[in-house]
Amino acid sequence: SAKEPTGPITVVASINQWGSLAEQIGGTDVNVTSILSSTNVDAHDFEPKTSDVAKLQKAQIIVSNGAGYDSWATKSVGRNSTIVSAAETVGAMEGDNPHLWFSKDARNGMATELTEAFSKALPAKKKAFQSRLKAWQKEEKAIEKSEKKKNKKPEAHPKKEKVTSTLN
Repeated sequence: SAKEPTGPITVVASINQWGSLAEQIGGTDVNVTSILSSTNVDAHDFEPKTSDVAKLQKAQIIVSNGAGYDSWATKSVGRNSTIVSAAETVGAMEGDNPHLWFSKDARNGMATELTEAFSKALPAKKKAFQSRLKAWQKEEKAIEKSEKKKNKKPEAHPKKEKVTSTLN
């Protein structure tokens, strides 16, 4: 019988926005490296070094943004690597706005995809991944709520809304 895989899972993210999400879901069961750890470098113009390529080839799970933003991240994939792509998660194409980490759909989708990928890679820890996902979703909802509050500015002259249309 196959030996139960033991952790931590080797995860390589193209950019730290997705790397930090992978860390939140994976906790101590993952070892995350973000190739671009600074948001000052545009992944579009980034040329990976040989050491970056080596990291990507050894990764069990590669977390990429996709949509043409970080295509270098998925060029040098090891045979046993699983790719979790934000663009694939939300169906974004090259030419779309590639800054998908600003999209709550992409973040929520990625959190779920990462949970599934981690659970496949390390089945013994499935419950831990799922409880971290739940904790993350709770936090994300709270953030969304406070963002909504921040963006609600009282209007000086409230416009009369047509209420009838919402009652259909």
